[in-house]
Amino acid sequence: MIRPILFILLVFPCLAHSQYTLTGPRGMVNVPHAEVLEDETFMFGIHTNDEAYQLLKYGEDGPTGNEYISALTFGFLERFNLTLMLSRIFGDPMQRVGEKASIGDRSMQMTILMFKERKYSPSIVINITDPFYSTNQFLTGNHILASKTLELGKDHKVKGTLGYGIPYLMVFSGQEKRALVEKESPYLTHLFGGVSYKYLPANLQVSLEYDGWNVNSGLGFTLWERLSLQAYLQGMKHPGLGINYVGTIH
Repeated sequence: MIRPILFILLVFPCLAHSQYTLTGPRGMVNVPHAEVLEDETFMFGIHTNDEAYQLLKYGEDGPTGNEYISALTFGFLERFNLTLMLSRIFGDPMQRVGEKASIGDRSMQMTILMFKERKYSPSIVINITDPFYSTNQFLTGNHILASKTLELGKDHKVKGTLGYGIPYLMVFSGQEKRALVEKESPYLTHLFGGVSYKYLPANLQVSLEYDGWNVNSGLGFTLWERLSLQAYLQGMKHPGLGINYVGTIH
């Protein structure tokens, strides 16, 4: 998996630019950077997610297999992103959980850039996932993160990100009762973070992260400043692939 990507990098040495997480925001593998899409732009991406590291809890009667996660992100007003996500299981066209079937698990994430990065201060972002608290509560959660970029000469950049996710939720049960419960997925809860290195002449990004659950590594690059390709190892042993396209709304 990794060798073909390295070959492409040698053939196309002047490729560009940002990478994206499995669930849509700019970042590494699962850990986002404190960044947002530019105003009036969008990103559509599809990523694979190994069965051993499913973001969703399907239960004993749920489908088995690797997930694939589709994400569509819109950039507004230079500081706000809205991401729509759909998670499904390979080989389960009806996406059955018990006797029920659906197109997959749907969720939404809002990303708000509170502070832009300055010379001596990091950028700070707040992410709110599934803010309307769906009944399943698969990915619902809030986290805050900060990123700082270090330039090492004209050809090298290192970006570090540190975040904290709230592990508890306020659940609406039938819109009648409210209860504070522990989040179903450990994804981006408690302390998490990572470091990415970018080689600017090829705009190659290599990353290493801890997402509050697993240690993951990634390798990515972009064709024509729009189509980005990614390869990653979840838990440092389960391979995955992602592809993302960035365009303008107007």
